[in-house]
Amino acid sequence: MVTHMKIDARKPEGNVFFIMGMVERLLKDSGRSREWPAVEKRMKASNYDNACDVAEEVTYGSIKVVNR
Repeated sequence: MVTHMKIDARKPEGNVFFIMGMVERLLKDSGRSREWPAVEKRMKASNYDNACDVAEEVTYGSIKVVNR
């Protein structure tokens, strides 16, 4: 289970697909997998910064995207 993760936006793991995968995994691991479809839709609704903001919001800061 992911507890706290800093993702550097300038590195390969900073791509939006990696971030979305980590959010999906964290939701699944914490018993919140039913939330994923709505979260995925929100993350895809706009740009990269929006996706990062949603990731940080729905994971209660467990995922933090830095250097963006």
